[in-house]
Amino acid sequence: MAHGELSLVEAVNYLESNGSEYRIISKSSQAAILDTYLDANDTMNKLAGLFKIGTVNCILDSKDVTDEGRMQNKLNSEEFYSWLNDKVRWCLSFYSDTANFKTNIPDHFQNYFKQRLRKDGIKKAKYIFPKRAGESDLEITSNDIIKKHIIDDGFEILVVYISGKYYVGTTQEVVRNQEFISRDFGRPFQNPKESIPPKIARILVNLTSLSSGGRFLDPFCGIGTILQEASILGLQIFGSDIDRQRVSETIRNLEWLNEEYNLEIGNISERVFTADARHLSEFVHVKMDGIATEPILIPPLKRFPSEEEAEDMLQIAGKIYETSLPEMSNVLRKGGKLVLVTPYIRTDRHTKLSFNFEEIFTESGLTHYWPRNGPQFEYPLRSSSDKKQKVLRGIYVLEKL
Repeated sequence: MAHGELSLVEAVNYLESNGSEYRIISKSSQAAILDTYLDANDTMNKLAGLFKIGTVNCILDSKDVTDEGRMQNKLNSEEFYSWLNDKVRWCLSFYSDTANFKTNIPDHFQNYFKQRLRKDGIKKAKYIFPKRAGESDLEITSNDIIKKHIIDDGFEILVVYISGKYYVGTTQEVVRNQEFISRDFGRPFQNPKESIPPKIARILVNLTSLSSGGRFLDPFCGIGTILQEASILGLQIFGSDIDRQRVSETIRNLEWLNEEYNLEIGNISERVFTADARHLSEFVHVKMDGIATEPILIPPLKRFPSEEEAEDMLQIAGKIYETSLPEMSNVLRKGGKLVLVTPYIRTDRHTKLSFNFEEIFTESGLTHYWPRNGPQFEYPLRSSSDKKQKVLRGIYVLEKL
């Protein structure tokens, strides 16, 4: 998973929106094991929080893995590939929920599959070696899997170690990162330092649970990144911003997207307009099915601020949220979802400061969304970040009562 718990919530939200039954068997910050059925290709085309989707073929415990005979017997009874050419590329990625997992366990799996391929008569099986990823993982990235045609011309074994169990399976589909990059840097207007990344934007849109044709609004549209991802998913988009220049840039970006992807967005100049979100109901006269937005993006900071400086920044930003939240609720239909991004600031004292909007949520007729079968999580959801990042995103998924 690209963004830990945020990615998992996106995935289960997608399953619930499609009426799919599911059960979360186990999860870590990097991977989740679900009992469900899904179309791997369709799922990966729609979601943005996953790196890989695979099937679980076999579950082993620690005794199975340390005893070569037991491990072989269990793995031999499972089918990991149904066809292979004489010349095949394959790889193995290992993910662990235990930091500094430095045993030779991954080598056990690698050696087993090398021997199995020889027994199955595969004459030229080229093994693509994984690279260290973080403190405990060995991984072939999704980009390398695509570049080296591993799924097309072979297979990848996934081994996921969570809570003392080894889940062994094969990769079915991987994310196409280049498509998001192309949309980001190919459009006429870009602002990498301030605009939201396209993959995060796609996650926000998916969290509204809307299907094709649903009315979708971003009232702080900036240069239109969230609206772009909503358009790709076939939503009926509406956007606004208080800055006329940003509105003009959004319209141009959407016109480019419309031509590039052969979409039918409609009259973009009428659907994207200049408006103050604090008076949104004066401009939006039809109820929206879903809203996803990032009202305030605190500019990149050169250093970690003091707690006093962070409080001052949050106080200014908080006023925008306090006045615009009731208006966003006013234009949202009953049962519709508002996906809201809020800033978290890391200080020079290693604390993380934000604001508490629980009372405003309640007063605005909004309540937290909870998946019916889990996972259990705390709001706000947070996207992944490195330790040097000074401003983080917290994400709320709210429902209109």
